[in-house]
Amino acid sequence: MRPIRARRWLGTLWVGLRLSTVGGVAERGRLAVMAAGFAIAGALVLHALSLPTALARYDHRAARRSGIALQRVDRNLPAATLRWFLPTSFFGRPVDVYVLEGSPGSAVPPGIPRLPSPGEAFVSPALADALASPSGSLLRPRVPGRVVGVIGEPGLLEPDELIAYVGAAPDLKLRRRFAEQVTAFTPEGSSSAPLSPAALVLLSLAVLSVLLPLGLFIWTVSRVSAAVRELRLARIRLVGGTRQQARVVAAAEVLVPAIAGVLVASSTSDVTRSFALHAVSALIGHGFFERDLVLPAPLTAATVIGIPLLAVVIALASLRRVNVSPLGVAHRTRSRQARAVWPLALTLGLLGLIACWAGREPLRRLPGGMSATLLGVPLASTLMGLAGTVPFLVRVAAGHLAARASSPSSLLGARRLEAGPSSAGRAAASLAALSGLAIVLEAIFASASARQMPPGVAALERADLVVSAVEVPPTQRRGFWLSVADVPGVLGIDISNITPSGARCGPRCVGVIHTDGDPATEERVRNVTDRIAHAESAEQVRADYVGWGSRAVRLLTFGGLFVVIVTAASLLTTAIDGVLERRRALAALHAIGAPGRVVAGSLLWQAALPMGTALSLAIPMGSAVAALLFAFADQEVSLPWGPIGVTAAAAAALTLVVTALSLPWARSTADPSSLKAE
Repeated sequence: MRPIRARRWLGTLWVGLRLSTVGGVAERGRLAVMAAGFAIAGALVLHALSLPTALARYDHRAARRSGIALQRVDRNLPAATLRWFLPTSFFGRPVDVYVLEGSPGSAVPPGIPRLPSPGEAFVSPALADALASPSGSLLRPRVPGRVVGVIGEPGLLEPDELIAYVGAAPDLKLRRRFAEQVTAFTPEGSSSAPLSPAALVLLSLAVLSVLLPLGLFIWTVSRVSAAVRELRLARIRLVGGTRQQARVVAAAEVLVPAIAGVLVASSTSDVTRSFALHAVSALIGHGFFERDLVLPAPLTAATVIGIPLLAVVIALASLRRVNVSPLGVAHRTRSRQARAVWPLALTLGLLGLIACWAGREPLRRLPGGMSATLLGVPLASTLMGLAGTVPFLVRVAAGHLAARASSPSSLLGARRLEAGPSSAGRAAASLAALSGLAIVLEAIFASASARQMPPGVAALERADLVVSAVEVPPTQRRGFWLSVADVPGVLGIDISNITPSGARCGPRCVGVIHTDGDPATEERVRNVTDRIAHAESAEQVRADYVGWGSRAVRLLTFGGLFVVIVTAASLLTTAIDGVLERRRALAALHAIGAPGRVVAGSLLWQAALPMGTALSLAIPMGSAVAALLFAFADQEVSLPWGPIGVTAAAAAALTLVVTALSLPWARSTADPSSLKAE
C-alpha cells in the first residue's frame, strides 16, 4: 500500500508543478513576479550571509600580518624580526610604513619573499601607483628606499591599501626601544577583543534590520496571487481532491518560482558581487577583496534549499486560516477590536517612559538590573506598539481617504488598501519599528560624539594641522618649529604645552599649524615632521572622538535605507500582484473610457500611503523616545536630522520608483483581450 500511496502523492505534486507553469498571460506574469522576487531575496540573503565571512577573512589577514610581537626587545631571540611602525597619510588616505630589520632566519611578513635589505622597499600595488603618479614626489620622502618588489595579496588587507615594508638603514635613526620584536607572522598570536556593549547593540540591530524585512519580503512574494491559487484549490476539491492533496498542490505551486528564483540568484552572484562589494566597503569603512564575499558552499546550499522550504512553509501556514471547500473559499479573520490593542500598547509604553522620567531620581537609586528592567519594559512596549499600530493606521487612513476621496485614483487606491491591507501593513510595520529604533540609537551615538569632543578639538579649522613634538628633544624644538614654519603654504603656528584635547605634554610640545588649505601643503609639512614627530589633520584629530559615533550613525543610516528599499520591493510586489489579480476589472475600466492616469494614481496611493504612514509615525515616536531617554539621564539630546532626512527622501523617491515600475503591468490591462476569462 505504501508504494501506491507514495505514487499518489508524487502524482499530486506533479499536478501542482504543472499548474504553476501553465495558464495565460496573467499566470505567466504571476510566475515571473514570484521568480523575480525570490531571485532578489536570494541575492540579498546570499550577500548578507557573506558579510560575517568577509569580516572573518579580513580579521584573519590582519592577525597574520600583526604576528606574535613582543613590545620589548629580547636579545635572547636573535632570529626575531625588529619592526618599527611609521604611520603617515597621503591626501587623506592612511599610509602604513613598516621598517624591518632581521637576520637570514628571521620571520618574513606575508606577501613578500624576503626581508628588505637596507635601502630597499616592498610596496603595495596601490602605493606603487601613488608613487608613480604626478604627485608621488610629495610622498617619496616618507617611503625611503628603492622599490624592489610588490607586496602580494596575502600581505594586504584590502586591494587599495597603501603599505610599505622598508629595510632598516642607519640614516633613518631608529631607536630600538620603539621597536617590536616579531617571532612569527601567524594568526595564532593575535586574538580579537570581545565586542563592547555598543557594538553588540549595533550588531543585533544590523541582524534584525536584515532578517526582519527580508523575511517579510519572502512572505509577500510567497503570497503573490494567493486569492487565485485558493480558488484553484477549491476547484481541485470540487473534482474530488482531499484537503491534504490541496495542500500539496499549494506547496508545489510556490515551489517552482522559489527554486527558479534562488537558482538565478546563485548563478548570478558573481555579477552582483561587485555591487555588494562597494556597498559593504562603504558600510564597514574599509575595503575587501572580491573573494572575501564568496560564501562557503555549505551556506550557499543552505540558502538555495532554505528559501524554497521557507516559501512552502509560508504557503502552508497561510492555509491554516483558509477553509477551502468544493463550494468556495472562506477566510477566518480576526476581529477589528483585537487590532486596536496595538495603539493602546503604544500609548501605555509612552506613558511608562514619561513616568520613568518623572520618577527618575528614586529610579536611579535602584540596583542597575532593576532600573534597566523598569525602563526596558515601556521601551519594548512602545516599539511593539509602534509596529502593530502602523497596519491599523494604514487601514484607518485608507478608509478615511476613500470616504473623502476627491478623485477616482485616490478612491481606487484607498479601497484597494482597505480591502487587502495585510501585505502593505506588514511591510510598513517593519519599516516603522526599525526606523524608530534606528532614530533612538542614532541620537545616542550622535549625542555621545558631540559631548566627548574637547573644546580645543572642536575649535580646529578645516585647514589646520596638529603636530606633536613629544619625541623631539626639548633643546631641538625651537629649530624644529622654525623648519615647519619655512614650509611653503604654512600661514602660522600656535605653539603650546597643552594639546587640543587638554592634556599637558611639556614645553613647546605641540603646535597647531595654520595652512592655506592646499592639500599639497599638508603633504610638504608631513615630509618635514613625520620622521621625528606626528602630524594629523583636523579631520583626523576629530575622528579620534567622533569616529565610532559617526561610523555607528552611518551603519544605522545604511540599515534604514536597506529597510526602506526592501519595504519598497514588498510594496512593488504587492502592487503588481494586485494588478494581475484585478486584471479583468481594470480592463473594464479602460473599456468604459477611464484614463490611464486613474490607474497610475491609484498605484501611487497604494505605495505612498503605507510608506508615509510608517515614517509619519516612526519619526515623531522615535524622536520622542530618544528625548525621554536623554531626559531620564539629565542629558541634552542631539537628534539625527540628517539621517532622518535621508531616510524620508529615500522613501519618497522609492515610492515614485515603485509606481513607475508597476505602470507597465497596469498598461497591459488596457488590452481588450484582458476581458476574456482565462
